[in-house]
Amino acid sequence: MKSNLLLKNMTIRFDREILHDVSYEFKSGYFYLLQGQSGIGKSSLLNVLGLLKRPIAGEVVYDGQNLWSLDDATQARVRLKDYGFVFQQHNLIDTMTLEENLKVPLLKSNLPEAKKAARVTAILDKLGLEDQRHMLPEDLSGGEDQRGAIGRALISGARII
Repeated sequence: MKSNLLLKNMTIRFDREILHDVSYEFKSGYFYLLQGQSGIGKSSLLNVLGLLKRPIAGEVVYDGQNLWSLDDATQARVRLKDYGFVFQQHNLIDTMTLEENLKVPLLKSNLPEAKKAARVTAILDKLGLEDQRHMLPEDLSGGEDQRGAIGRALISGARII
């Protein structure tokens, strides 16, 4: 099922008002680029869309549901199942190997361990990181760290990256 992500009458304010009563439909199957000057609110908008920061007003509608009307536990399940995040600072867990970091989104999955391991190997191979699988983030280059974060976002089959 292809679902669109809808921003509906959204107002976002943190230090200042970033968006006021904005609506936009992100269509499934497309790539979108947020571009603008530093400090203009690109990350703030992504945090609201990703259910990480609450807006002042408005809705984020996905699969016909206002995600901000859901309780915290249900929002967490949506983030785990449908979202894959690539953070600006990558946020790989320092004490875990690259392989272990890639497994994090699969921890609550019902997949058998063999399938989880196969997914990790496939992602590492696709991203050219097979030789780095047992390395800690501090031992990875900046590009390897970034590709690891991308792999972590993709591994669960998330519908929104």
